[in-house]
Amino acid sequence: RGAMGEDGKPVETEEYLNKWTEQKVAYNKRDLLIYAVGIGCHEPQFTYEHDENFAAFPTYPIVLGFKGADQDVVSFPSEAMAEGPPLPPLPGVKVGLDGERYIEKVNPLDVDGAELILKSRVIGVHKRGSGASVEKE
Repeated sequence: RGAMGEDGKPVETEEYLNKWTEQKVAYNKRDLLIYAVGIGCHEPQFTYEHDENFAAFPTYPIVLGFKGADQDVVSFPSEAMAEGPPLPPLPGVKVGLDGERYIEKVNPLDVDGAELILKSRVIGVHKRGSGASVEKE
């Protein structure tokens, strides 16, 4: 079932589905270190840049959609978040909850940092109780 409006009628979401957006994102070594320490990690592989196995913490890529290419503190919601795929209007839904993430590691992130293009799209909108869930990839 798709999303429903306050009047009980379906909300048209088709025009929002499967439209890829591209967003410039960037990070540096400092970002990797601050993220690892910020989530409470104590493993030298993720918190000490001179460790022979230094790497980005596996969940770090999630941050890129929030920070974009900014190298400073950003507000929430950030300007980068607005650059993602447009979401359908969901009457009656007042707040969003980020409920689930899935990450598939294809290649390791460069530990020296990089400028990348983040591609994303909305792939589904579903009625969930009094709200809705929006699936993105």
